[in-house]
Amino acid sequence: MIVRLIIYDDVIVIGGGSAGLELRIEAHDNGSIVLLISKSGVR
Repeated sequence: MIVRLIIYDDVIVIGGGSAGLELRIEAHDNGSIVLLISKSGVR
């Protein structure tokens, strides 16, 4: 099986901990489109 993924984001944050969430908020507030990848759900 071949899976192709096209991402149209400016910033990709890997990790949903406090630092990852802070970076995501900061990047979004500065006008970036952000993709957050986390192994667990964000609460």
